[in-house]
Amino acid sequence: MLEANCHAHTRDQTVLGVLDVKIDLKDVDQQIAGQQIQIDRPGCYCDRCIRPLYRLFRQKWIGKPVRELVRATNQVSSGNFNYTIDDLGKDELEFLQSRSIK
Repeated sequence: MLEANCHAHTRDQTVLGVLDVKIDLKDVDQQIAGQQIQIDRPGCYCDRCIRPLYRLFRQKWIGKPVRELVRATNQVSSGNFNYTIDDLGKDELEFLQSRSIK
């Protein structure tokens, strides 16, 4: 059924037609490739700068205190109740130190 004289389709018809458009995308592909290089290059530089800083942070503020707690736990488990831990800092590890080994 037609709604009005200017409509040539029924209400149930949702697709009215298909357009077949052909566009050369070589220029677009080149632009995308150039932008990808511009995006990737700073990412590589950031990765080279941030990764060593992260390793340093992990070793100094996480690895060393945890290793010290493990060493202290092993000392206590083998019977050395006089073992003391050097200052681990002012955070959760200090809390563990103060609660576990004196």
